[in-house]
Amino acid sequence: MGASTPFSIAAMCRRNDLRHMGFAFAELIFSSLSEEGPTERTSQWTMQRIWEGVFDLDVNALRTYCGEDKEWMDVVSFLDENDGAGWELLTSMIRWDGHEADRLFRSRFFAS
Repeated sequence: MGASTPFSIAAMCRRNDLRHMGFAFAELIFSSLSEEGPTERTSQWTMQRIWEGVFDLDVNALRTYCGEDKEWMDVVSFLDENDGAGWELLTSMIRWDGHEADRLFRSRFFAS
């Protein structure tokens, strides 16, 4: 069942935009900090497939998986900074619950 009122349609579009922005942000981080640079492995489509399809949005399982890959050690270290603020931000974007978008900019990730 989809959105049926202008407000619910707008909310659904915002949620979808923020979710995809989260995957694009993941691509930016993973492709910038991985040893190989941008590859198919670091594309937002691969990030989405891994995050949703393989790990069912479980950030702890994804972090463990990435931490076991030498290629992504710098990525994990970066996202772990400030008590995992990077993982928290990505999770908030990808699992967006519809609350105000300003909350994302108050994330601990941006404060560090």
